[in-house]
Amino acid sequence: MKKLLVIVCPFLFLGTLSAQMEEGSIYGAAHFTMHTEDMNFSNEAEWSISPQIGYYIIDKWAAGLIGNIGFQHFESYSQNTETGHSKEGQWGGFGPITRIHIGSEKASLIGEFSFQYGWFEQKSETTDTENDDSYYLQKGTYQQLTFGAGLAYYFTPRIGAEFIADFNWYNVQRKSGNVYSDDEVENYNQQTLNFGNIQWKLGLVAFFGPGKSKAESSE
Repeated sequence: MKKLLVIVCPFLFLGTLSAQMEEGSIYGAAHFTMHTEDMNFSNEAEWSISPQIGYYIIDKWAAGLIGNIGFQHFESYSQNTETGHSKEGQWGGFGPITRIHIGSEKASLIGEFSFQYGWFEQKSETTDTENDDSYYLQKGTYQQLTFGAGLAYYFTPRIGAEFIADFNWYNVQRKSGNVYSDDEVENYNQQTLNFGNIQWKLGLVAFFGPGKSKAESSE
């Protein structure tokens, strides 16, 4: 019986907490995206993780910081020859975010807006070239504006799951060129690119701190 009480009591306490999304509370979240594609003569994998942390300025409206790091791998080859192509890439970014909730303590709609400044690097090479260590390099920086909209379901007042669609706009400053065995770049071509995309992400969110209770607010 004592063992049962030890197991159950923490969950009873967790269920009575009312700090979720209240003024003065802190939240932490981590969202994941993944894309894989495996065809007859090529395969591709891409994934990223976006952690964020924030403070509720007022009930259901928070401001904080968001980060992003991701990796990409691609391989392809010809069926009748040994010719192949590979590509490896990574990127990362960091910046401010604000989010708002509309709903109850059990489920809510989420709106997010963020700005990130980041970097990227991508190496591409042909795999059938013997005694040739050269590869094609792309690298640079980017600015990313994101509006996100989604749904959240809360298992307890402290923990929940979120599903969000991100609408992204990028401004990219890219340099590219061939790199040889001495690690010297033959010539860098510079470009500025602007484009947008949509990404889906799934993640977990947790709430910390006592917040400002409803009883205190009414006094």
